[in-house]
Amino acid sequence: MMSESNKQQAVNKLTEIVANFTAMISTRMPDDVVDKLKQLKDAETSSMGKIIYHTMFDNMQKAIDLNRPACQDTGEINVFC
Repeated sequence: MMSESNKQQAVNKLTEIVANFTAMISTRMPDDVVDKLKQLKDAETSSMGKIIYHTMFDNMQKAIDLNRPACQDTGEINVFC
């Protein structure tokens, strides 16, 4: 059985891990997703499609540069312990 002090330490550690993970995934897309988006961007032929891809990549770069969440569906995080 965990003591209250150990429980609180475990909760604090889990909170820190989830916060760091959330910060990372909100500013960076997985490499395989970025690679696929680059392929699709390069294959795009319509002018509107090219503008949309340009805007997406600009947004992704700004999220990294400014350490701010990328403009995307915010979703919801659920942690079950």
